[in-house]
Amino acid sequence: MKAITEDEPRFITSAIKGFMGLVTPDISDDYYFDSMDAIDDEAKREYDLKLKVYLDACKEADCTDVIDKPSNKPTVDTMLEKYAAVQSLFERKGLLLEQQIDEGI
Repeated sequence: MKAITEDEPRFITSAIKGFMGLVTPDISDDYYFDSMDAIDDEAKREYDLKLKVYLDACKEADCTDVIDKPSNKPTVDTMLEKYAAVQSLFERKGLLLEQQIDEGI
């Protein structure tokens, strides 16, 4: 995916969400659902830990306006893990298109 090679978080997230949109109930399987659940659970644990650190810092701080509140948006790493899960699903189902390379003259 070109967005991944350009290392632009906004494009990576959008591209992977679009890729995930190709998964339909007829294509998905239990392994895919388990993988996605594990990724989401890990992302939630990471967010909960960041939120706890934030709340603890707020209790100790005189001015909480200078403390950055953690975002609940998926990180690029989380999105890349989801991309790998979707790609793995498509490989298992034999749905990936092969890229043809024109070697020319």
